[in-house]
Amino acid sequence: MSTIKERTGIYGHVVVEELVPGTDIVVSREEGDNIICVTGANTLSTALQTTAAPAAFNYMAISADVAAVARATLTIPGSLVPTITKWMSTIITPTLDNTAPTSKVSWDFTFIAGAGKVAIAKFGMETTGAGTGDCFNEYLFLSTKDNLNNDLKITYTVSIAP
Repeated sequence: MSTIKERTGIYGHVVVEELVPGTDIVVSREEGDNIICVTGANTLSTALQTTAAPAAFNYMAISADVAAVARATLTIPGSLVPTITKWMSTIITPTLDNTAPTSKVSWDFTFIAGAGKVAIAKFGMETTGAGTGDCFNEYLFLSTKDNLNNDLKITYTVSIAP
């Protein structure tokens, strides 16, 4: 008797582009995988066993926090921490793609260049725009980003695939 084994994974992938303000001209581009935080993983697993809709992760956060990423992170540091600045997106409606073999959810947002936005080091998705929501993921940039002189476009995709 043979058995069929399936192993499914959930992967988060980030694309970060610094753009000349108001254009599509790329100054720098970075991409990589991230850590799915415990609150994000718990929300996904709870959604599989309940009829109640879980909280949506519809806000992006960027932060000057340079601490290493950790699965235990509950919210992207900043705003409430006096020495770390944090900026939040407006609500983002994700794009869904359930084409086999991979199901994907993608969010896009551009943080417009602005005063004080220097040395951006971290990105994550959160449940509220207040900056205190539950954190889905955490990504530490390979090098800090200049959001003072450049727009910062972030595309985040979660893939669920065997």
